[in-house]
Amino acid sequence: MSKCKPKKRILCFLLFFVMMFVSMRSIHADAAPNDKPIVIVIDAGHGGKSNGNEYFDLKEKDLNLAVAKSIKKNLETFEGIKVYLTRKDDKDANYTNRVDYAKVKKADYLISLHFNATEAHMQAGSMIYVSAIPDLRKKMMPIAQSVSESLEGIGIFANGVYTCVDEDGHDYLGFLRKCEEKKVSGMIIEHLFMDREEYLPLINSPEALDTIGKADALAIARALKLNSNSTIYHFTDEPDIETTEPYELPSNYMYPDSASVAVKEYEQITNRAANIVFDVNASDPQGQLASYRLSTDGGITFGAEKDFAYGGKSEFSRILRKGDGQKIVILALNQDHLGCVSNCLDVWDEIKLDRDFDKHKEEALLKEQEEEQGSETASEEIPEEVSSEEKTTEDSSVTDHDPHLNDSQKVVVIFGAFAGLAIAVLLYFIYRKENVSGKE
Repeated sequence: MSKCKPKKRILCFLLFFVMMFVSMRSIHADAAPNDKPIVIVIDAGHGGKSNGNEYFDLKEKDLNLAVAKSIKKNLETFEGIKVYLTRKDDKDANYTNRVDYAKVKKADYLISLHFNATEAHMQAGSMIYVSAIPDLRKKMMPIAQSVSESLEGIGIFANGVYTCVDEDGHDYLGFLRKCEEKKVSGMIIEHLFMDREEYLPLINSPEALDTIGKADALAIARALKLNSNSTIYHFTDEPDIETTEPYELPSNYMYPDSASVAVKEYEQITNRAANIVFDVNASDPQGQLASYRLSTDGGITFGAEKDFAYGGKSEFSRILRKGDGQKIVILALNQDHLGCVSNCLDVWDEIKLDRDFDKHKEEALLKEQEEEQGSETASEEIPEEVSSEEKTTEDSSVTDHDPHLNDSQKVVVIFGAFAGLAIAVLLYFIYRKENVSGKE
C-alpha cells in the first residue's frame, strides 16, 4: 500500500490543477462581456461628388479623410478600443448611411469630421455640435469638451460646444437628427474655418493634418481614460473632464455682420512701450451683440469675454511693448455666442515711437525741476542775488537782532568809538582847566 500512496498523491495534484484551470476559464468567460472594447466610428464628412468647402486649392472632403485616418491610427495605440471609419477613400455616402453603419457596428460614439467656412469669411476657430437630447448629449459632452480644449492647444481658437435645435426642441442638423432617431451618441467637429488664411499652415500639408488628428485622438483617449502600452500617454488616473451646458442655437441662427478695432489714442511711456487706447465697433442687425474677446497674437488665441459698453461700441486700453502683442484682433459675440472676427491691427504700423524717449523724458524732468527751483527762489523775501543799489541800502542798516557786522558796519563802529573817546578826553581837559582856574 505504501507503494500506491505516491501515485494517489500525483492524481490528487493533477485533479487539483484541472479544477483550478476550469475555474479560471469560467471566471475569464464571465468577465469577458465586461471587457468589451469601446467602439468608436469616425466619419470623414463629404466624399465622392460632395467636395464640401473649397479654399486655397484645398477640398474639405480630402482634409476630413486625412484627419479621420490619423485619428484611427493614433487611437488604436490605446487599449480597450475599436475604431472604424465610415469611408476609407473618396466615395459618396449620405449621413443616413453613415449613422446606419455606426448602428450596425454597435458604436458607443459616432464622430463626424468637418471644416467650416462662411460667405463673409469673418469667423474663426473650432465649433463642436452635440445632440440636444439630454441622454445623448450627456454621454458625449466629456469628449466634446476635451476635443475643444485639445484643438486650442495646437493653435485653433475654441468657440465652444453647441446644440442646434428646431422649434420642437429636437436636433436641427440632419446628421444629429438621424443620430437621435437611431439612438446613437453623435458629435460633429468643425475643426476650423478653412476660408481664413491665417489657418492655412494648419491644413496645407499631411503633417499638419496629422497634428489635428493626433489632437483629436488624444482628446478622445483622455475623456475615456484610456491607457497605451506603446506610447507615453496614460489617462486612467486622469480627473473627470469638467463640462458645462452647451450653447443652444436656434435653427435660424445668424452670425454678426462686422467687427473692427482701431487705435484711438496712445501715450508713450518708455523707448519701446506705450499705453494705448483702442476703439471697438461691431454690427449685428439680426440680433444683439453681447460681448467681445481680445487677441494679441493675430487671432490664434483670445482672452476672456468682456461686455460691450453700449451697443456694438466699446474701448479698452493696454500697455504694449514693441515686439510683444503687435497684432490685435477682436472677436465680437452676439447673444447666440456666434462670433465675428475683426480686422487684424498691426499696432506698430499705427504708432511711431520716439527711440530717444527715455533721454528726452529725463531732460524734460531736469528742466521741470530747474523751473520749480527757480520759482521757489523768486518767492523768497530776501533773494540770493540783488543789485548793487539794494546791497548798499541793505548794508547801511543793521538790525538789532543781527550780531554779525559787515566791513562797512565795522568801520562805522570803530570810527564812532574813537570819536567818542576823543570827545571824552577833550571834556576831561576842559573840566580840569576850569577847576584849576577856580582855585586860583
